[in-house]
Amino acid sequence: MNKYIPIIIFFITGCSEIYNFSEEDQFRLKRSSINYYEYADPSEEILNLAIQNDPKAQMSVGIYISNKGNESASTARKYLKHAAENGFAEAYYHLGLHYFNGYKIKKAKGLGGVISLLQYFTSDATTSYKDAKYVSYKKAYEYFELAAQANIAEGQNLTGFMLIKGLGTNIDKNEACHWFDLGAKNNHEAAQLNYASYCLNDDEKRVVLSKIAENNALAAYELAIEYLLLQYEDDRNALSSEYELEDFERSSIELIKAKGIDVPSSFTAQKLSDYWMKISAEGGYSTAKVYLER
Repeated sequence: MNKYIPIIIFFITGCSEIYNFSEEDQFRLKRSSINYYEYADPSEEILNLAIQNDPKAQMSVGIYISNKGNESASTARKYLKHAAENGFAEAYYHLGLHYFNGYKIKKAKGLGGVISLLQYFTSDATTSYKDAKYVSYKKAYEYFELAAQANIAEGQNLTGFMLIKGLGTNIDKNEACHWFDLGAKNNHEAAQLNYASYCLNDDEKRVVLSKIAENNALAAYELAIEYLLLQYEDDRNALSSEYELEDFERSSIELIKAKGIDVPSSFTAQKLSDYWMKISAEGGYSTAKVYLER
């Protein structure tokens, strides 16, 4: 039997789906809100309400237990599933996060140890066994999609992200854009960014990015690159004071003027690019910082 163990382990590890998240991904996954109970112990009243089948209380307790990391993952899932089944659809999104972020794998002996190893080798996380946690993008996608179908903006953005990256599901740009669009219409900033980046043509993309770039470092960076590219277009290689600004460029200039910055009539696409690159760097996007330091 022992001689088959390496083969079994090779087969199991081949089933895992490793993905290394970049700084860019963090901006595309940025959440629009944080639940209070993720950082505070549920009161006795909340715990009692959860036991009495109050869905909002069940979700809050489930989120808290899931995020503590040293508590029972199965207990967290139980509360979150009850909340979803009792009509609180946002719980589907948090169930998705439970599998997307992962939970600590309990070490055990005997049969329990075998189960722990199976979890470790089938996890999508890249950790040592000592720090092992179980991540499943397939399960995360299933719950995010349920949240998205229930019009939860966070779920719509995550569903689109996983479809565009092929995490837990097949790559499907059209379906991803469908969910990004719905999330954007629900005023989810990261969904607006993703919809602009992946689903719009250049002119439409600049219009959307200009609306969110002031408070989103990645959007500011992409807008800076868009303006930079305009410098190299054959029909715009002689930008000057006679350059006719488009509506989205006027919007950017109005934002700059509102900050009390003098804008000369000869303001060009290059200057707009420089401005948004600086905003991106100030917002913490390291790629923009490197660009400005070169």
